[in-house]
Amino acid sequence: MFCNNCGKQIPDNSEFCPECGATQRAAVNQYNQPPVVTKTKKPIYKKWWVWAIAAVLVIGIIGNLGKDGKDSTLESPIPSIEATPSPSPSISPEEQKAAAIELDAKIYDIVLRSEKVTSLLQEGIGLYSDGQGTLLELYDLAKEAKDAQTSIFGELMGLGDKESSDYVEAAQFYVSNSISVAEDLQKYIDKQEIKYLSSAKESLENTQKHTLNVVSERMKYLSAQGLSDEEIANILDAQEETE
Repeated sequence: MFCNNCGKQIPDNSEFCPECGATQRAAVNQYNQPPVVTKTKKPIYKKWWVWAIAAVLVIGIIGNLGKDGKDSTLESPIPSIEATPSPSPSISPEEQKAAAIELDAKIYDIVLRSEKVTSLLQEGIGLYSDGQGTLLELYDLAKEAKDAQTSIFGELMGLGDKESSDYVEAAQFYVSNSISVAEDLQKYIDKQEIKYLSSAKESLENTQKHTLNVVSERMKYLSAQGLSDEEIANILDAQEETE
């Protein structure tokens, strides 16, 4: 027979295992075969997503501190970003370009971090579909993603000026759509109503449309601020190298 605790082979009819000392239950393993050890599913949260989403938020905080030159002491986890004043008529074209490039970097960084959180959520859905993790863990992942997206959306509030309003609005629609993905997934898991799953899928399908709108408004904004096609291309190339 085999120990029902450690699986070691032990003398038949043993009351205790000589290896681990466990008491042996009667009629255990009647076919005298080694007990099957069931592997537990590895929780999703222990793999990556808590720290990954936290990292996305932390990167944004650090990036904003560096660009704004602010103190490292924060009153809240998500720093508020003061609206950038409209360029004064007295500033030079080069100063106007520099201000536009700085604002563009802030807005597009927010969009990229929102995209990263959605990608992490989609990865979690894939892992759950493959049998890794529980439905409760997927629900927690969706909640964490929604909270992160809401914080990211808050960074867009009050950001920009009249000239960049369409660009900022496109970014807001993008992040808002990402919030809907996580929120509807939560509702589907909680209420088991197919309409919420359909809504989450629809929002995911709309992501590409919102991405194209952000890119379009970004190009319009940079061009309106006096940047040439070559200068805009250089910004895009530099960004691709850092991604």
